[in-house]
This record gives sequence, C-alpha cells and structure tokens, in this order.
Amino acid sequence: MKSSLCVVNKKIAGITAIIIIVTTIVMSGNLIVRGSPLKKVALLVGGDETDLGFSMMAIQGAQAISAKYPSFTVTIEKSVPYATQDNVASSYGDAGYDLVFLVGGQFQTVLYTDTIGDQRIPDKYPNTTWVIVPGWGYSDKPNLVALGPSFQVFGHYLAGMLAAKMSKTGAVGFIVGTWYAPSYLCMEGNAFIAGVHAVNPAAVVYTREVGGFNPWGDFAAGKTIAEALIDINNVDIIVHVADYSGQGVITGCAGRDKTVIGCVADQWSLAPNNMLTSILMDTPKFMVMIVDCILGGAFLGYKSIDIDLSALAPFHNLNASVPQDVKDLLAATEALIRIDVNFDGKIDILDIARAARAFGSSPGNSRWDPMMDFNADNNINILDLARIAKGFGETFTPVPLDNSQPPERSP
Repeated sequence: MKSSLCVVNKKIAGITAIIIIVTTIVMSGNLIVRGSPLKKVALLVGGDETDLGFSMMAIQGAQAISAKYPSFTVTIEKSVPYATQDNVASSYGDAGYDLVFLVGGQFQTVLYTDTIGDQRIPDKYPNTTWVIVPGWGYSDKPNLVALGPSFQVFGHYLAGMLAAKMSKTGAVGFIVGTWYAPSYLCMEGNAFIAGVHAVNPAAVVYTREVGGFNPWGDFAAGKTIAEALIDINNVDIIVHVADYSGQGVITGCAGRDKTVIGCVADQWSLAPNNMLTSILMDTPKFMVMIVDCILGGAFLGYKSIDIDLSALAPFHNLNASVPQDVKDLLAATEALIRIDVNFDGKIDILDIARAARAFGSSPGNSRWDPMMDFNADNNINILDLARIAKGFGETFTPVPLDNSQPPERSP
C-alpha cells in the first residue's frame, strides 16, 4: 500500500508542477518573420535511392515537401561529388533558391568552413536558408540551420538493448564508416553501447571503422570486417552505420547466417531472414517541419535543432524470434527515454519546465520545440505534458550524449 501511495504521489507532484509552471511562464506568441518568401527548395545528397539510407530518406523528404506544397519548385541534386559540392551548392544560391537542404556528413564543411571566393556560402547568399543534416551542433549564421547531433541516439540505445537481449554469445558488433570524431557518429556508438550494458553489463561490444579512402562506399571492406568479427570474435549480431559499406556488412552477416541491424531506412529487403530491425531516421519529418516553420514565420537562424528522428523498424521475418518480454522492455524503455528531454536518466522538474515553455506552440511559433512534441501532431499541448506527468519520478540508465570521442576500441 505504501509503495502504491508513493507512485500516486509522484504522479500528482508531476501534474501539479506542470500546472504551476504553465501558468507562470509568459506565453509570448510573437513570431520573427523570415525576410523572403518560400517558393524554391533544393536538396543536395551524396548518393541516390539505391543507398537505402541517408540519400533515399532525404529524397523522400523532398518528395514529401513537393506533395504537401505542389506550388513549390523542388529540385533534387543526386550523387553530388565531393570535389564539386561547393560549386553545386553555390549554383543554387546563384539561382535564387529560398531553401537548400544538404543531407550527409560530407556537406558539413560546405556550410561551416569552405568559401566561395573570400566568403562562406551562407554569407555569400544571405537570402537563402541553408539547412545541414546533420550539423556540428551549432549554427553561427542567421541563415544557417543545423540538425542537432542527437537525432538517432534513442534508436541506437534501444538497438543496443535489443542486441544484448538477443545475442546468444554475449558478443555484438558496431561497424561505422568512420568516426569523424567529434561527431554524431560517436554519439550513436556510445548510445548503442550504453543500451547493451544497460541490460547486460558483461556483454562485449566490438567497434570497427571501415576507414580507408572510401569508408562509406567500400562494400568489400564492410563485408570483410563483418566476417572477421563473426569468425574471430564470435559476434552474432552486428549494427552498421556505414552507408554502402554497410550493405557489405549485411551481406557478410547473411552469408554467415548471423543477425544484422540496419540503419536509417528499413533495410529488411536486403537480408529478409537475417535483418532483425533497422534504426530508422525520419528525415522527411524534419524537412517538412523546417518548411512549416518558415511558412509559419519562425526565425530559424543561429539554431541547431534538437529533434529525435529515430525508431526501430518492424522485426518482419524475425518477429517470432523476439520474446514478448523483450518487446515489452523496449516499449517501456522507449516511453521513458523519449520524455527525458535533457538525457539525464530521470523524469523530473527540469523535463516538465522545458515542456511547459513550449506549451501551446506549433511549427512557426518562436517557442516551438520539436523534442516536446511526443505524439508528433505538430502541437505541444496537454497530451504531451501528460506523458511527462505519467513518468514523473522514474529513473533509468541515461542515454549518453558523448560526441567528443569514439567508444574505446574493443579487443
């Protein structure tokens, strides 16, 4: 009885805190309007639909914008070479595009450091809003918007828990194209390892880089690394974050009849009997949200936008092999980590305060905070705050946000 009363009191405390904070925060509805209309949108990607990953999901995002706003001119530039990416980006500024998305880590230097003549691209084209997916965790220009680096950490954490529960050998692998430390990739690797150790501290996580001259496009290297982890280290589940090199990882796992976890898109079709799940990235959600924010009048410059875009794909052919208690654990954990908006492993007044500040907002409002939109309906309302109140007082192993360095190299 005492335990039940304690739980009830925690929920009441959470609801009370929400009421107090919402009623005391000044709900300013002022918007800072962008200076030019939005009519021409471009997307630059390093690959095409065949990568079943970053490029494919971004292309779907551009198509979603075109479908929602048919009056827009939406241009997709695929397979942009490294050697000419600055000039390609510049050409869209010259053509007067209002909004340009650059999706893929290879484009980061284009907007942060590279110059055309003696000017950085955002300075040279101030009437164009430039969006880098993902960014470096900051924006230093009024027309530069970055996707924050934590966009897939929830998914990687959950994948780590799943891998630890499903591994029969207690050895799992994480193969990345290259760490680019510090970077979002380090953050994803650390989140995966934290998820593994949250449920099995004794499990060993073997991390490997593809590396070389073509870390994201070396199918053979990805396959060889995966096979070596399986043959030498007894690894029976491997996660890849390696683009086309990752397709080699998938092939290597399937050839050894081991389990693999895909990345960014649902890659089940590449290995139907070996793909346990994929760590999804809802790039279309982010891209459409940016357009909605601009049309709504929101000022997006000088911003690195934190938003979780991840989820685990269906288990497909392997669904029957995943025990119900594992599915229940994943669902319960996900419900908590998504409302732990400061990633500290506890649902408390700090989470409530951040949600309350965004209460009543939607894309286009200056207080819009997509991390608070828990039910993804583009409105932060009592339904979102109720989720935090429900979990108020809960604690768990936190999702790490360490992007400073790669995980320690495993044996």
